[in-house]
Amino acid sequence: MNRFQADHRNSEVLFSLLDSLGQSDQLIMFLCCETLVQYWHFLGASEPRPADRELIQVAARASVGNFMGNEEIFWNIDFSATRAEHTRKHFAKGLRGLSSEGFLFLMRFSSQYCANRTARVSAAFATGFLHRVTHEKDVQDAVGLSDIDVTLIALCFESVDSDIADIYEMRDSWLSSELVWDTRIRRMTPDVPECVFLNFSEAYDAGIYLPTFVSNVRLMMNEIDVKDFLLRLSNALKKAFPITADLKVPLMLLPESY
Repeated sequence: MNRFQADHRNSEVLFSLLDSLGQSDQLIMFLCCETLVQYWHFLGASEPRPADRELIQVAARASVGNFMGNEEIFWNIDFSATRAEHTRKHFAKGLRGLSSEGFLFLMRFSSQYCANRTARVSAAFATGFLHRVTHEKDVQDAVGLSDIDVTLIALCFESVDSDIADIYEMRDSWLSSELVWDTRIRRMTPDVPECVFLNFSEAYDAGIYLPTFVSNVRLMMNEIDVKDFLLRLSNALKKAFPITADLKVPLMLLPESY
């Protein structure tokens, strides 16, 4: 297979992936941003080569220019299926010349960033909830978790926090950045300037943060204790869900997942 054929095949595979995932507009917008480049590896499992990173950003920025046209506000663009398909094709074609490793990185990243929204939001809620019960006694009491359970939660999060990213620091650096593309992307969603970052944060909680927490739980206890602990956590989480929210207990927190 020559390079042209490989590029065409990789572009088609990526297009098919984006087509099945949805939310490709916000993925492409995220990839444009300058400050957020340093966090790509958290969802892509590796750092792309500098040449691949530059090509991805050039393709993403060209695609944003293409789907925005003369419009300044993202919510006002054409959201038809035809336009969305055109954008995905435009982006995929712009990636010709990307190395095979670069395509693998981008497919991993895209799969995480565009994962099922209910699952992402549920994981983000669960992570926030577990942090709250370790700091707010009234929340702990309201959901019926014991002091021992809360201590275990804190211990499992302590090792997580020492190894992985500070989401709040990432958000603040993104919102305060005055770099050209960071500013442009924020201005495209003026009512929710952190829009593309929120998707990343949810994907990070679902794909990195919560799984690491659960892994620590399993390292600290035997099988029976883990199942009992996860049962108590999942029951507490159900009590904390807002009545109107479409949230589910993440599968990894269900005792039957062990």
